[in-house]
Amino acid sequence: MIESFRGAQPRMLWLRRMLYVSAASDLIALASDAYERLVLRRIIEHSFDSAEAIQAAAELSDYLQRVIALARLPLLLITFVLGGRWILRVARNARALGAKGMEVSAGWAVGWYFIPFANLVKPFRAMDEIWRASASAAQWQQLTTPALLRFWWGCWLAVAFVGNASMRLSLRAKELDELLLANTVGIVFELSDFALCVAFAAVVTRITMLQDRQWLAGGIPPPLAGMARVESALAEPPLAS
Repeated sequence: MIESFRGAQPRMLWLRRMLYVSAASDLIALASDAYERLVLRRIIEHSFDSAEAIQAAAELSDYLQRVIALARLPLLLITFVLGGRWILRVARNARALGAKGMEVSAGWAVGWYFIPFANLVKPFRAMDEIWRASASAAQWQQLTTPALLRFWWGCWLAVAFVGNASMRLSLRAKELDELLLANTVGIVFELSDFALCVAFAAVVTRITMLQDRQWLAGGIPPPLAGMARVESALAEPPLAS
């Protein structure tokens, strides 16, 4: 099947917006984690005036954590859907630009994210191929992997491992020192996720720009833009003789 090039700008813009919103939610979650840490520290140091004050502070901390977690769930789902749609489009565009020998298909460039263990390696290979093919479809195999892409994947792995550790610690934490450790790991997770969102937004922007630049350098306008030019030309009144 021959792929046709379709600009990824609209999908890129929506995805980038959601990534920035996700990054903002990480900062809000960090503020909540900081408050939880303050409460735990004050309990350990016996700096509360009464048991009622301890209970009120702890209940507020728990409430903030629950509300933020519930609010972030639909945000995460929407971002994943938009991310998958963008990846599928740029993977197909890489082939439309003329890249040959790409090992990961457009469908599996998305599908590998959902396969345990394989999702620690395969999605990076797919994105690496897409980036290099977007930079030069004819010579993509001779290009090196950019540092930004490696940083993005490092953040992805950090979020995967630290997030898993944070969830396990939070579920079984009972004592104050265990709760404090879970809080510390949670803060590391939020920082890692913030870096991941910002890095992926940069990756998404860069790949989309590279593809558009390479397509236009070929002298052929994107299908929709080309059709608009034809329609515009047909709509113009004939020149007076």
